[in-house]
Amino acid sequence: MLGHWESRPVPVSDARTKQLSTVNLDPPGGMIVERVSVIAERQSQGVPAERTTIAIVEDHGMVRELLVRMLSSQDGFEVAGAVGSIAEATTVIEQGRPDVVLLDIVLPDGSGIEWARDLKMSHPEIKILFLTAYHEEEILLDAINAGAEGYMVKTSSCERLVDAVRAVASGEHVFDPSIAAPILERMAKIHYTFRDTASENQAKGLSAREREIAALASNGLTNKEIAKVTSVSVNTVKTHLRRIYQHLNVTSRRELLEQLKGHCN
Repeated sequence: MLGHWESRPVPVSDARTKQLSTVNLDPPGGMIVERVSVIAERQSQGVPAERTTIAIVEDHGMVRELLVRMLSSQDGFEVAGAVGSIAEATTVIEQGRPDVVLLDIVLPDGSGIEWARDLKMSHPEIKILFLTAYHEEEILLDAINAGAEGYMVKTSSCERLVDAVRAVASGEHVFDPSIAAPILERMAKIHYTFRDTASENQAKGLSAREREIAALASNGLTNKEIAKVTSVSVNTVKTHLRRIYQHLNVTSRRELLEQLKGHCN
């Protein structure tokens, strides 16, 4: 996990960690919990307001330590806290209000995705960047629907992760290309189909939502995937599809795709 991060020297400015130039990321079992709460102290010392403050939520102690040292060494970054559970993360958020939360998905006391959804409800201004070992498209979609601004996998390089943190902090959305590219390609096709068939479908009495679902279904998304993208239930998707089939006089997704292609030609 974390690919070629495993033995890369990381420059640090903290005297407490200057003796360590590399980190072995295959430690014996156990969880190391560390919190770095320095925002108030830094602010009292006159640190410029444009610094990006970061909270790290990662239950693997050695990975967390590496992330602290790596991000703390970057110009303009301040690590507000580094913890291993949702309960501790909630305290860090309330005490420090970081700009960015670097978040794992599986944590000892709950789901990082569910906590991210709650965090976005209470603090929409906080940016969320997931850092995880999961490559599944479904999990990425869950993270996006939870409000995440970014999603990176732990095989990413140090430079790519730092760039992702900076991008997210500046308001951009960043998703690891190894898993996002196929989804973005599919969504681009969906946008093309939706755009070019909207007037035809509207003439047949379909609502905007039904036109959207027709485009998603015709591009191969399952009912469950459509439900995630459109933020409705699977049963609602099925209801819309029945109406779409009736209005377009088709009985399957293959026939739906053929009819939509016909409208584009």
